Amino acid sequence: MKRIYEKDWKNIEALIQGANKILLSTHVNPDGDGLGSQIAFYHYLQSLNKECKIINYSSFPPMYDIINPDLIVEQYSTNHDDWIATADLAVVFDIGSTQRLRDIYTLISKNKIKAITIDHHPSEHKGFEVAVVDSDASSTGILVWDYLNFTGLYKDGYPINIAKALYTALLTDTGSFRYSSTSPFCHAMASNLISCGVDPYEIYSSIYEQREKHQIELMALIIQSVQYSQDSKYAWVVITQEMLDLTGATPLDTEGTADFLRTIKGVEVSFVLIELLNGNLKISFRSRGKVVINDIAQYFAGGGHKFAAGAKVDGFATKDIVKKIQELLDMKLKGLK
Repeated sequence: MKRIYEKDWKNIEALIQGANKILLSTHVNPDGDGLGSQIAFYHYLQSLNKECKIINYSSFPPMYDIINPDLIVEQYSTNHDDWIATADLAVVFDIGSTQRLRDIYTLISKNKIKAITIDHHPSEHKGFEVAVVDSDASSTGILVWDYLNFTGLYKDGYPINIAKALYTALLTDTGSFRYSSTSPFCHAMASNLISCGVDPYEIYSSIYEQREKHQIELMALIIQSVQYSQDSKYAWVVITQEMLDLTGATPLDTEGTADFLRTIKGVEVSFVLIELLNGNLKISFRSRGKVVINDIAQYFAGGGHKFAAGAKVDGFATKDIVKKIQELLDMKLKGLK
């Protein structure tokens, strides 16, 4: 992989060498990319004998247990405040926006902790000593892999805990190597990690082939509730709190729904609205690649990639949000063949 961030990597290396106590974190409701990136980085820091903790705002999703066998990922509580206050460096991954760190960013800012971000979301990243952001990268994990290669510590191969974490980051954010962001570098990275002992099926199976019965019951309700535009160029579904209560599911069980709708023949764009307990709505958008949809997410104060984005809204009726999204998509898709 052609290294285009060598200056940034040198700056990050210097900050790490000068730090004794390092906080690692990722966005609320973490995914495989954020988790894999921070877990790989944690083991790297451990090899340098640095004191560090992974502290995330949200709980750890069980589907990623394979990369967290030692339970090193902690969920934030006020009990962490004193430890965070004495950290002298924070490294945050895959956040898109500092708002997605919630209280953890407030503590970083309040305690004037030097901070680094490594990310592949196209948004502003203010307030960081170093911000390595590449919206063309398939994942944050591939940037972490490049940094770890830069350090020269792993010329003879990665230990399996780092290799599994990085492979998880790569696998999940490339859609199992299906998304358009999948590049030759992705396959070079996969090859490197497999040569270090990663079993691709073990990772894939642990993440994607462990569905619970209540998830299947929820999917059945979702399929019955799918709606289409008049020309079937976009599809959507509203996942109500009633549907979640009926099946015993949670919003975490809805992951991948927008991707699933996008697989329907003829559908160029999909979106999913999830009703949350606090009255908010979570929206996920996916596009096959002909239609940019992150500007629609931005309309609702969200963001993301050109073809995969999301937002959260409150204070609006679900039907009004659906109507507005339809209006915006109808304008975009007008004349699209």
